[in-house]
Amino acid sequence: MKKKFLPILMLLPFVAACSGGGGGGGDDTDVEKKVIIVDGGGDIGNFNTTKSMTQSSLNPYPYNTLETLITEWEALNPEYDVQLLSTSSNGDRTVLVPQLDAGTAPDITYQSQTVINSDLGKDYYVNLTSYLNEPNPYATDYEKWIDLYNPSEIATTQASDGDYYCIALEKIPVGIMVNKTMMAQAGYDETKTPTTFKEFLAVCDAYDAYKSSNGLTSTEAYSTTYMWYNIALESNIFSKHLAEGDVLRQNGKIDTEEMARLYSKGIYQPDKNLTSDFSGNEYYEYIKLCAELGTRKASKSFDAVSNFRSGNLMFLEATGQNMRTIAAYSDSMDFDWEVIPYPDLTTDSYSGASTPCVRGCAGLATAWFVTNSAVNKGTVDGCIDLLRFLTAPEQNNRMIGDLKGGIPLNPTSTDGLADHIQNLVEIYTEDSALLETGERVNWAAFNSWDVLGYSFNSTFIKNMEDVENGVKTVDTATTALANSIVSTINNKISTEGWDTSAW
Repeated sequence: MKKKFLPILMLLPFVAACSGGGGGGGDDTDVEKKVIIVDGGGDIGNFNTTKSMTQSSLNPYPYNTLETLITEWEALNPEYDVQLLSTSSNGDRTVLVPQLDAGTAPDITYQSQTVINSDLGKDYYVNLTSYLNEPNPYATDYEKWIDLYNPSEIATTQASDGDYYCIALEKIPVGIMVNKTMMAQAGYDETKTPTTFKEFLAVCDAYDAYKSSNGLTSTEAYSTTYMWYNIALESNIFSKHLAEGDVLRQNGKIDTEEMARLYSKGIYQPDKNLTSDFSGNEYYEYIKLCAELGTRKASKSFDAVSNFRSGNLMFLEATGQNMRTIAAYSDSMDFDWEVIPYPDLTTDSYSGASTPCVRGCAGLATAWFVTNSAVNKGTVDGCIDLLRFLTAPEQNNRMIGDLKGGIPLNPTSTDGLADHIQNLVEIYTEDSALLETGERVNWAAFNSWDVLGYSFNSTFIKNMEDVENGVKTVDTATTALANSIVSTINNKISTEGWDTSAW
């Protein structure tokens, strides 16, 4: 890629001189370099170099792979000096927003991708859409850079204006950590972990019976760090609408406008028969299934991660971050454990169950933004090239794999990945191959409390917690949520400027 150089006087406030001083001989070591500052934050774990590369209980995952990769990239691009910050701001908006306002943020910074829409129009970030549609010189097996990504997964990083402002570096492993020793106590063969929703609930109930009969008070059958299973259940039920719904932007996922379109056509009817018996209301059936799951869950005060590590929890819904944290203590965990994918909802639990989603992975993670600092300093081209280098399979497998928490964008093998990740990667790879045959749909292919925005997301979680805690019934929660969906959809139809004539 052709590099753009700013005049030297414009560069002076932003560059660092290389060793050798400014004298004489025209050697590359005398050339002022463009400085790129990188915040190495991540969703599953930070990519900053650890203070020590000696493994210990306090430093279970020594890491300097990003620093090594940066050095390799600098050798290919000697006009740049990339400085990796020693710590990350971890997406702290109280730190980043003042920097973005002043144009002093790192050239490349980590944030949650959910900030995109609230920051539109502020000129904080470089629009990356045109770059993504160009070739990646480090990944020549792909026609365009964007082809490194699963279309439905990268669609979740798209802003409401249709453009892309961040680059995702990895995928989120998601599954259930199983204490197989406790499963055996419940009377189940520990080599036969549950594969269906019905089996999962049955094992939970069996353990609760064992617990009660033995007077145990400190153990639990099931807990979670988030309502991940509810996401899989919703897609599992409503995936039947993909053929009719995924038509405006065909990417294997129902987005906000497509969900509004389905509602306007009477195909998706969360408010059907709310004032009678909920007859034929599939959303009601979904909330009932979520409630069935929730009633097996430990109380919110139960520390799921520490209790799994201590051998007091049989099933823990977890992502790569939790798995990585727990696995660091595996030597002191005196029980057998493994990580399994979410068991599928099948017709023996609900007659309306449709196609299950891809297991093992919940989509893209770790959003890195190229900021207005890079624009001001003239380092945008360098930032883009560095991101292309880091997302190319050869480099990305090292960057992500060595951290032992995430899944690389295109894992070439499970070599080098943590043991607790390998099984999920293999399952994800197998399931992804079934997308073309229609035997699986993408993770969160239909997820109302994702695409309808933060307010409805919060409303959904609060209502489900109220059901779990006995504050609300399934009927009242369904009514509240259905009305909220309808209100949200109608508001978006009136404010988003969609061309409803194309529906």
